[in-house]
Amino acid sequence: MRNFFNSHGKLVLTLLSFLGISLYYAIGNGVFPSIDGPSHWNNANLLKQYFLGNEAVKQNFELNTFYIPNVLSQFLLSFLMLFFKSTWAMIVFQFIHYMLFFVGFLYFLRSYQVKHAYFISLIAILFFNAFLWNIGFYNFSFSVIFLVIALGYFHKQFSSSGSRLISTYAILFVLSALLFYSNALSLLVFFLFVAFKELKKLFLYMKNSNETLKVFMIQELKILMVFIPFLSMIFLFQSKIEFQNPPLFSNNIGEYMAELPYLKPFIVYHVEREFQFVKWISYCLIILIAYTLFWRIKERKKGFEQGDILLVMLLSVAALYLIIPNMYSVGMMSPRFLYFVFLFLILWLLLQDTRVIKFLMVGCIIVAVFFERDKMHIHLLNEMNRSLKLVEKASVLIEPNSSVLPLDFSGNWLERHFAHYISADKPLIILDNYEATVGWFPLKWRVSTMPKYLLGESETVEGIYNCINKQGVSKPIDYVFIYGDRGRISAFPHFDSILSGYYQKVVTAENGLCSVYKLKQRE
Repeated sequence: MRNFFNSHGKLVLTLLSFLGISLYYAIGNGVFPSIDGPSHWNNANLLKQYFLGNEAVKQNFELNTFYIPNVLSQFLLSFLMLFFKSTWAMIVFQFIHYMLFFVGFLYFLRSYQVKHAYFISLIAILFFNAFLWNIGFYNFSFSVIFLVIALGYFHKQFSSSGSRLISTYAILFVLSALLFYSNALSLLVFFLFVAFKELKKLFLYMKNSNETLKVFMIQELKILMVFIPFLSMIFLFQSKIEFQNPPLFSNNIGEYMAELPYLKPFIVYHVEREFQFVKWISYCLIILIAYTLFWRIKERKKGFEQGDILLVMLLSVAALYLIIPNMYSVGMMSPRFLYFVFLFLILWLLLQDTRVIKFLMVGCIIVAVFFERDKMHIHLLNEMNRSLKLVEKASVLIEPNSSVLPLDFSGNWLERHFAHYISADKPLIILDNYEATVGWFPLKWRVSTMPKYLLGESETVEGIYNCINKQGVSKPIDYVFIYGDRGRISAFPHFDSILSGYYQKVVTAENGLCSVYKLKQRE
């Protein structure tokens, strides 16, 4: 028994801990409402229906080209929907996300041979419900997991010189593919890490007269060949999609620098309230940084250590955070770079041999996350889950394969796309499907065959609706789904007259939060 514990017991106990914590979060969060999450659910279900041969879906949507990133999470969620109802599919989806975060951090720490990696890997809990995950950036969150694993794998397999098996490059190719199809930016960050590692290796080759530059270049060419397909697809993606990119170096540097101490990636709903406990995480990090620098000076740790590449990465992504405007490329760039800043900071700190203070930091962060941050978040999630149940109840009378115009009058930024939950378990043509419009998600509008959907007899209603395809065969919208305060309709008199003239109310939730209007039968 003792030999078992020494050889396998720690791993078994750690995985059981990961399993228990992941289940706690996945089941406790329920469906995990978020801003963009409802749209992802809707499109994941449409993706499932597309492959099952649904004619209504195929008439309105087509698959995007193979080199489009940001597709992995929707394919995964769509696959889970083949076996589970949408709410349970989301719970399993969350469980996979949380479990992989733990496993990724453990693999990274073991790759760098960090002592007590089993306990220290629990710090992954800090990244579970970060800001970008909470607003529905599922692809990005999964890409961070693959990035952490890729960092550990490349360090473990490519730090030393010598020949390598084809399977080593094949695994690197798979990791790069997972990064590209989850988030291309994470792949570029990983490529930057690889470049820094190989530049350091080149420096060592230049110093060692026993090695030839030819051997080094052959090895570098093999690594580059792994990345070329994905770098080419990123170039094709950027050239195909038209972005209105703000000029580089146009950020307010002072304002962006002021965001750093607030740990914005870990604040989700209320900056003032959440910073009251997030600041304790800041204190832990500041203390550990100070102690690490003091310890390295005291121990006369000179030169460039293996883990210091991560410090170079930290400085690099911090520079990109200051240089690249928030709305560059696909947008929301600043939160992503800021996330990477703290990811590399924490990974670098975890590699330092400062055990006592590191254990205290990990313990304090876990306590702060469990008993403060998540207590607040789960309370808010439970409130949104109650609203979600009303959406589900109100949508029962909407027939499958119908066209629906969902309108949000809630005034709540968290519930901007809540109406999309009506299509979680039935195929519906949601007409404000922004993912099908922007061009970097799995499905896009099939303008060659989709109808010209009219609201009543109007192609456009100011502030309410704008027809997507004005060249198709005219067809009236089947349903209007209103989420929020119906009294706000009075601010749009033209729409109010169309609604009363062409549609009839079929259901309203008990508290008036959700209303469904069906197209009247014309004689």
